[in-house]
Amino acid sequence: MWRVLCACLRARWGCAPSARRPAKLCCVVRVERADFSVAASVSEWPLVRLAKLFFSVNPKLIRLRRQRDVVARSMPPTQVPPRPCRPARLGRWLALLCALLWAALPAAEDPVRRRFDIPAGAAVVTLKRAAQQAGLEIVYSSAVVEGFQTQPVVGEFTPREALERMVAHTALRIFTDPQTGALSILRTSEPEPPPPPPPPPPQEPPRPMKPKTLITVLSGWLALASSPAQSAHAAAGSTSTAQASASISGRVQNVGTGQFLNNARVTVRGTGLEVFTDQTGVYRLPQVPAGKVVLEVFYTGLDTKSIPLDLVAGQPAVKDFDLTSATRYGEGGVLKLDAFTVATERDTDAHSIAINEQRFAPNLKNVVSADAFGDVTDGNVGEFLKFLPGISSATDSDSAGTVTTVSIRGFGDNTTRVSSDGAQIANTGGNNGTGREFYFSQLTTNNVARVEVTKSPTPANPADTLSGSVNVVSKSAFERKEAEFNYSLSLSASSRSLHLSRQPVAGDRMIYNILPGVTFDYTLPVNRSFGIVVTGQSMDRYVDSMANTRTYSTAAAAGASNRNPFLQDIRFNEGPRLSNRRSLGIRADWRVMTNAVLTFGVQTSSYLNERSTVNTVINASATATPAVAGGKPLTFGPDFTSGATGRGSLTMLSAADFQMPNRTQAGNLQYRFDNGHWMVDARADYSRAIGAYRDSNASPPRFRNMNVTFAVPIRVEFRDMGGVGPRSIRLFDNNEREVSMFDIGNYRLSTATQNNRDYSDEFASAKFDVRRRLQLFAFPVAVQAGGSTRTQTRDVRHYQRVWNYNGPADLTYLTHTRFGTKDDARFRDFPWLSVAKAWSAFEADPRLFTQTPAQVVASKSLELTNSQYLEESVDAFYAQAEIQPFKRLSVLAGVRREETTVDALGPLIDPTAVWVRTADGSYARSANGARIRKSEAGAVGSLEELLLVRKERGFRGNRNYTGYYPSVHATYTIGQNLIARASFAETYGRPDFNEIIPNTTINELDANNDPNLLDGRISIRNPGLKPWSAKNYDVSLEYYTSQGGLFSIGVFRKNVDGFFFDSTRLATAQDLGELGLDPQYLGWEIVTRANGGASRTDGIEFNLQHSLQALGAWGRPFHAFVNGTKLKLYGEQRANFAGFTPESLNWGINFNHRRFKVVARWNYVGERFRALVAALGPNGAQYNPRRTTMDLNLDFRLRPRLSVFANFNNVFGATDALVRYGDDTPAYARRTQDIDSGTLLTVGVKGSF
Repeated sequence: MWRVLCACLRARWGCAPSARRPAKLCCVVRVERADFSVAASVSEWPLVRLAKLFFSVNPKLIRLRRQRDVVARSMPPTQVPPRPCRPARLGRWLALLCALLWAALPAAEDPVRRRFDIPAGAAVVTLKRAAQQAGLEIVYSSAVVEGFQTQPVVGEFTPREALERMVAHTALRIFTDPQTGALSILRTSEPEPPPPPPPPPPQEPPRPMKPKTLITVLSGWLALASSPAQSAHAAAGSTSTAQASASISGRVQNVGTGQFLNNARVTVRGTGLEVFTDQTGVYRLPQVPAGKVVLEVFYTGLDTKSIPLDLVAGQPAVKDFDLTSATRYGEGGVLKLDAFTVATERDTDAHSIAINEQRFAPNLKNVVSADAFGDVTDGNVGEFLKFLPGISSATDSDSAGTVTTVSIRGFGDNTTRVSSDGAQIANTGGNNGTGREFYFSQLTTNNVARVEVTKSPTPANPADTLSGSVNVVSKSAFERKEAEFNYSLSLSASSRSLHLSRQPVAGDRMIYNILPGVTFDYTLPVNRSFGIVVTGQSMDRYVDSMANTRTYSTAAAAGASNRNPFLQDIRFNEGPRLSNRRSLGIRADWRVMTNAVLTFGVQTSSYLNERSTVNTVINASATATPAVAGGKPLTFGPDFTSGATGRGSLTMLSAADFQMPNRTQAGNLQYRFDNGHWMVDARADYSRAIGAYRDSNASPPRFRNMNVTFAVPIRVEFRDMGGVGPRSIRLFDNNEREVSMFDIGNYRLSTATQNNRDYSDEFASAKFDVRRRLQLFAFPVAVQAGGSTRTQTRDVRHYQRVWNYNGPADLTYLTHTRFGTKDDARFRDFPWLSVAKAWSAFEADPRLFTQTPAQVVASKSLELTNSQYLEESVDAFYAQAEIQPFKRLSVLAGVRREETTVDALGPLIDPTAVWVRTADGSYARSANGARIRKSEAGAVGSLEELLLVRKERGFRGNRNYTGYYPSVHATYTIGQNLIARASFAETYGRPDFNEIIPNTTINELDANNDPNLLDGRISIRNPGLKPWSAKNYDVSLEYYTSQGGLFSIGVFRKNVDGFFFDSTRLATAQDLGELGLDPQYLGWEIVTRANGGASRTDGIEFNLQHSLQALGAWGRPFHAFVNGTKLKLYGEQRANFAGFTPESLNWGINFNHRRFKVVARWNYVGERFRALVAALGPNGAQYNPRRTTMDLNLDFRLRPRLSVFANFNNVFGATDALVRYGDDTPAYARRTQDIDSGTLLTVGVKGSF
């Protein structure tokens, strides 16, 4: 094996063993100049190639002494402990990727290629310019080269190739010093004759045919695409056609901002040749007819530029374009604007980037540049997304009222796929770690170049995007021509806690309410072949949130009804939310060949959310009769509740107090090759997210909650109803004497709880795409195929312990001494207890809290039941074709195949496991017919019994399902700026993990073997639950103005089926096989979930974005936008549409002139459905009511690259709320919750250099 590998290495890099170069390793490094570069003249390992490149592009970082023939010695192998095996298919895909990269790397002896642009002229002048552009010294005598004229050289070449082209057909010759490698120029007596034609390649003997697999075929394609000689066979045309054409390449740049442009359209006038630039601004036209042609470049918002070229057959041409705008920058391509005005143009370019991406996309998507909406709160990508058409955002008080999840076109957030550069990102999701929703609090914008929201996917994209997908595109070092460092230093606060000094919080800690933050990103394009991007963020924020919740009772026994409900209880919650965000990312882009780029990136982020809270629940009770004779009964009305004597209650500190740390780490390796004929894109990604809930192991430690109740029976009276509840709250004992809820002596502590959770999410994926432009037809045709594999692993554990309090009745020693309720006068003097003080007292005296044996068993039972694991693997293949049969019509069509394999572990609960069974499976019985209990089962309710009955991860469920997902996308250009689109795509949405991770409970009902009774019941989650499937239809009309604006409108329909419903049936043999149950349960009752039911959603969207410069000079600084979505749901599936939002609207205006910039944006979200409430009647449900928020950004430029800013999120402090109502619910009983997080504000300074 080792000898075969060494032979391959020597064959690849042309290395032969010798006395000084052992067969196991050939690596000789020669240093030309210690202050310039390291030049390799021998073969070497790939790692040494990377080091050589690093040194060559960083001459100032490392200096080497002169040395020759340094032989690297092989090191003994390092012993690595064995690791668990990954699925074989992932290894095959990674092996394929490695093979691709191996084939793509140029030979080690190939010198670094550089770009030359040298006109014809006197050799004395042009050779000096060549030395400057080559970055090395060329030895020659002025007297020797005097009188010679050199040839022009334009393009990318090695230094020697460039010099040979310059001195072609002259008496000058290039010589290389064999010792130093230096280039020198001498004169001979005769000019160089034309080179002879190359000899034909040697004929190889025929080889026996081997069976071909999909992997070997694709590997061959990739190797062919990466081969330097492939272009000779790229087209099916004749050799004469190739000789009569030339290639053109170059880069397109916005001269105003210095940014290279993605998706700029490059066409050859009068032909059907058309290409688009890639993310680095590079375009390639591989086969253009020789002769005079006109090259034309178009980009939205900039002036079209046309340049005539005279192409020589067989000669490559390089032409870069610097686009400008006469309206914005002045005539003649010369910037006539001062530095402040140039800075304002970056906003205009941000809008142009988004519109241009959307314009030339083959499918329906919305694209927005990271600079389009200005700064967003804490760099939260969700705050960025909420202003896009079709997006509905959800907020969370634990995240300071900022966006946590998003949904597209009204569907649940668990059906929205979120990815980074096309690869899904690990995310610990919601509170239980068993959902698929993506929490944007763990993703920041400072590494984001733009965001793409796709409504209708192509076959090249994953199909598990039932509602749509969000893809964040990271910044690239090749996007800019020059280095740039951007930074921001800020202070963040909340309008509810604007204090410069330290303030007390729950737990009696003193912390600052105004906290610092810093973000930066550094883009360093070292040269045309290598660059890096480094980004980082550290952001802290303190928010004091307050929540008021009300419960209205319709209990008939109390005399209430849906038409006449009464206020039964109120809940008050207040406390700080402290969040800490940290992130660091590094990305390196390396152009390993002219047409190939290798990208490597790593990033790590952490998010710590601390919730320290106090709360109370005051309940008047729905019991109408008094607890004592002669007491008062329950009475109520729309504006009061007077509870029955002795029936009320008051509970303190039942809400959770915890820390929620999350950490995400990710890395990726991508290879992209594109020479105009072939495009190869391959990448491997890995990410892992770890989340937890911490209380007793937090810092500082605390109990999660405590059960503190009123010491005596009470009657509760609510009066003087206000916006968030009753203004008057009074408590009475059984003698009708008023008692104070502010006296700590009236409270008793009964229990305290620990509740910790751990969960992790892991993604490992690999993908490849191969695209080929065909020239077999009279119109443009391209075919593309590829595949991907990904494995997601989710691991969830939950621990809980309940403790009984044994300490003194006087709880004064556990109360807060400094912290108190700030805003709500009703509870300002409330004697809040501290969960942190209680834990400290417990550590000092463990006798304060103890557990009963039953509590120990209950804790272990919860731990076993909530230990869950899932591994989900998806293998996908696709094929698609793009054709343009007519000049105005382009069509993309294809099909994607996805195969999903689910392997999950969950608890098995079998109460019958305590009984002895005979060989035939029946129960062993005593002489009197009673079942015999196992000796190891212990006593009833014991821990021994629990370990027999409940098996941690004792049930394994697995399922495999496959689907084919076709899609067709057509784009028709009606006019120069008017485009019509139509698309069809099939997609699907996977069930949440808590729907498919097994949780099985077996209950035997026939204890006496009565054949007439049901044997037993099995309640089981269905790991084979199939996803929802959808057929999506979209039609849209888009108009793009010459000033870079957009007016679009579209309609769509989504037919969804395969919903989930509860199923109860008698088990068949097929059921037992599908659910993984033993055949002994044939005929038992099975309670599970199954697929069934359908619905339809129709909708309309519109999007308007435009500058107001058409209104005159005064309107030029303004840019406005408005977009909206309206949905209609048909079918009887409301219960499955939690989060459905039927309407949304966004609008805003951007003013940017010289020193001032103002961005005002409004976000309106319609009534969002949350859940059905059967107690309120057939149409009873819970919703988030309509809500409008405003965000405001203010910037003042002190200098062109230095600004002060102030940003406001939710300027008017709109609250998050809940409403519950049915057809008969009166207005006063509809609003049940208000959460006030205030206005979030950030002030600071930002700049760039």
